[in-house]
Amino acid sequence: MKKIFLFLLIAVILFPIAAQQGKDVVLVVDTSSSMFSCYNDVGAYLSRFFLAENLTVGDTLHIISFGSKPRFEIARRIRGEGDVETARARIWLLYPLDPSSDPAAAINYTEQYTRSIQGERPKKVFFVSDSDLSGQVTAAAGRFPPNTDLQFIRAASPMSPGQSGATTGQSGAASGTASSAGQSSVTGASGTPSAASDDPSVVPASSVDPLDQGISQAEEQSAAGSASATGETAQGSGAGDTGTAAGTGSGIGGTGFNLQSIPLPLIIAGALLLLLLILFIILRMRKLQSSPKKTMAQMTSEGSGGSYAGDASNNAALLNNYASRQAEASLQGPNRQYHYRNTSNQFLTKPPMLNIFVEEQNAAIGRRNIHALKKGSTYTVGGGNSDFLIFLVEFPANLGRLHFDGTNCTFTPLKSEYFPDIGSSPVTECIGKPIRIISRKNYEVFFHFEPYKDPLVEMNQLLNSVKVPEPPSVPAGE
Repeated sequence: MKKIFLFLLIAVILFPIAAQQGKDVVLVVDTSSSMFSCYNDVGAYLSRFFLAENLTVGDTLHIISFGSKPRFEIARRIRGEGDVETARARIWLLYPLDPSSDPAAAINYTEQYTRSIQGERPKKVFFVSDSDLSGQVTAAAGRFPPNTDLQFIRAASPMSPGQSGATTGQSGAASGTASSAGQSSVTGASGTPSAASDDPSVVPASSVDPLDQGISQAEEQSAAGSASATGETAQGSGAGDTGTAAGTGSGIGGTGFNLQSIPLPLIIAGALLLLLLILFIILRMRKLQSSPKKTMAQMTSEGSGGSYAGDASNNAALLNNYASRQAEASLQGPNRQYHYRNTSNQFLTKPPMLNIFVEEQNAAIGRRNIHALKKGSTYTVGGGNSDFLIFLVEFPANLGRLHFDGTNCTFTPLKSEYFPDIGSSPVTECIGKPIRIISRKNYEVFFHFEPYKDPLVEMNQLLNSVKVPEPPSVPAGE
């Protein structure tokens, strides 16, 4: 059972890890001095809408800056809100202070860096610059590893959140292929082309002039940081093509997470783990309830330090000790004197409570052998799952029955071979009368029934039995 539970636990933990593959997002930002005029707008767009549109839990964000030469900034696995805040802070540290810019060196460096990323996860590369790098990005697309999506974002002031930050809401092309007539595909924030090509490795740039397009203002939908904006239809004056771009902030964005950002496999794994834990607890409790004999034997194991009742060495030592005492007692004859606690035959509680006392059997087992008697009710006596349990020596269940008629109790043996003294004769008014039984291995056991008395009541009676004499009164005037 423990091995199966451990296997299921490992499977539940590893399942969301295997299911949540994620992707690698490489952000390449121009930090030359020409970007200074739009630094605030680019930083606000990248730290809010870009992360919300392109990152989910399980993705890895890589940031590269370039001016006169490229430079690696940070690589961060997105596991929670703290990782997103780290990425935001790093984006705002990309100050445009470099006097010159070398896009070719940045593209070559990004290509080498992309190839060095371990694993076969999808990769998305975004180039952000105020210069038109669409032609260079298109030419370098074939050199990047397979399953890599290249996009170019034209930086301007202000940046439109609904269109991936192009100057007038237009995004650089991602995975389309220009036709021989000079038409090109324009993608929105999600990078989905309006005209797909058979060769995904070719990445053309948009040939539409951004100054000929009109973009509506983006509206923020939530103060918590999730934003959505929809760009109007953009019409080009040169090729006459029409494209629709729309971007919606979701997943990771704003100032926190929502439940929708939690991966579905992780939710399923947590639910399965909780169900397995509940099932384990239920099975454990049923096992204890179905074997009270073992539980009681555990309570009576002397010197075992609380070891399990199935310890053969402890049980053997206990039975050998008991057998030696039985051998000594057999010298006194079958009718040896039975010493038991002197108890009253009157019930002190309503409803009446009855307890069974077995000679040399540990009575510190809670309320297992204490039952409230109801008029006309019958209770079984013996081993196994009997109502009144004898666990010191192995006996079968239902050796006899105790019947309460509302006033007196009568014990009737059901298996006369275990009762050498009374056979199958009933014992009327059996409370306080010793009854002898013999096991199949000739172990002799005495038991009797006695009214149950609450220990708290006994303690109160003991304390009230001690009366402190009052001091003698002093006559007045002395």
